[in-house]
Amino acid sequence: MGTRLYRYGIIIMLAAAAPGIAKADCYDSPVQDDLNACASADFKKADTELNAAYAVVHARLSKAGQKRLRDAERAWISYRDAECMFRSSGDDGGSAAVMVDLQCQAELIYQRAKYLETVKTCEDGDLSCPR
Repeated sequence: MGTRLYRYGIIIMLAAAAPGIAKADCYDSPVQDDLNACASADFKKADTELNAAYAVVHARLSKAGQKRLRDAERAWISYRDAECMFRSSGDDGGSAAVMVDLQCQAELIYQRAKYLETVKTCEDGDLSCPR
């Protein structure tokens, strides 16, 4: 867990250090710090989308449904963190590990946000749709 917190400290510093990098050119840099900053920006964008989708779904649910969503989200975050820690272990401790971890997290966050988007728009009577 300490490694994860250390990485997030780096993420915050990187995001602040590279505000002018354009998305189209972002991953063209040969400098790892720039690549890490690009991955950090992607992560933040994905996280913003997920939080927005979560808020809408949460507001539509009963109290019991909100608790289930919260519990599911906590379990999903644990999965996401473990999966991305595993995926980034090829460069464990290296300069690219932060980038790989953030890219993984952004990918999984976008997938989760896409799922929550479907929950927002499911039809009445769909028993596989949380209410």
